[in-house]
Amino acid sequence: MRKPIALTFLFIFVFSFFMALVLRENPMISGAESYAEQISTTAAGTYITLRSVNAVLSTAQDVEISVSLGGGGSAQPLKTLEPVDDTTERIAGLVFYIMVATGILSVSMGPISSVGFVMLGLASLMRFIEVSIGASLMSRGLALRFFAYGGFLALALPAAFVLSSLVAEPLTEKRLDDNQKIVADIIPPVAVGLDDDGNFLQRARSTFERAGELATQAMAIWENADRLFKSYIIILAIFVFRIFVLPLMLLGAFFVLTRWFLEPERPG
Repeated sequence: MRKPIALTFLFIFVFSFFMALVLRENPMISGAESYAEQISTTAAGTYITLRSVNAVLSTAQDVEISVSLGGGGSAQPLKTLEPVDDTTERIAGLVFYIMVATGILSVSMGPISSVGFVMLGLASLMRFIEVSIGASLMSRGLALRFFAYGGFLALALPAAFVLSSLVAEPLTEKRLDDNQKIVADIIPPVAVGLDDDGNFLQRARSTFERAGELATQAMAIWENADRLFKSYIIILAIFVFRIFVLPLMLLGAFFVLTRWFLEPERPG
C-alpha cells in the first residue's frame, strides 16, 4: 500500500516541476494570458478614443472669438463643454487603470502559476520521502497547505480566467459591439492638428476650416453626451465584469473548495 502512494507523490513531483519548466506550453496559462491581453487591447483602444475626445473638447474650449463692437474683446463660447470634458477625462482614467491591471495580469499569470507548481512539487517531494522512509519530515497540515495553495495558484487562478473567457464573451460581446458602434457614430474621425504648409493665406484658411470642423465635432459630442457617456459606462462595466467580477466569483468558489480540503475531518 505504501509503494503506490509513494509513486503517486513522485509522479506529482515530476509533473509539477515539468509544468513549471514548460509553462509556455500549458494551454490553460496561454488561454488565461490571451484573455487578459485581449481585454487590455480593447481597453487601450477605448482609452485612445476617450483621450481623443478629451483633446477635441479641450482644444475647442480654447477657441476664442474676437468682438470689435463697442470696446472690443474676445469670448470663448465653447467653454460650456468643460463638464463634458471633465467627465470624459475621469472615464478615461478608469479605463486606463483597467488597461494597466489587465496588462499586469497577462504578464504575471505565468510566473504565479509557476510558483504554484513549485509549491506542489515541493510538497509532493516531502510526502514521497516521508512515505518512503516512514518518518515525518514536516507536519501533515503544512503539507496539505502547500498542496492546496499550490494547486490554487497553479490551476485555479488560470482556470478562473479561462472559464471567464468561455462564459463572459458570449454574454457580453453583442452589447460591447453595439455600444462601440454608438461611440463610433458620435465621434467621426476628424483631424485636430493645424497644417503649417503653404503661405499665410493658405494657413489661415486651413486654420479657419479646421476650427469649424472642430467646433462641429465638439457640438456633436455635446448634443450626444448622454448617449456617449451611457455607452462608455456600459463598456467600462463590461471590462470590469470580464476581468474582475466573474473571475473573482470563480476564484471564490475555488477558494471555498480549498478551505474545505484543508479542514480536518469532523466526526459525523
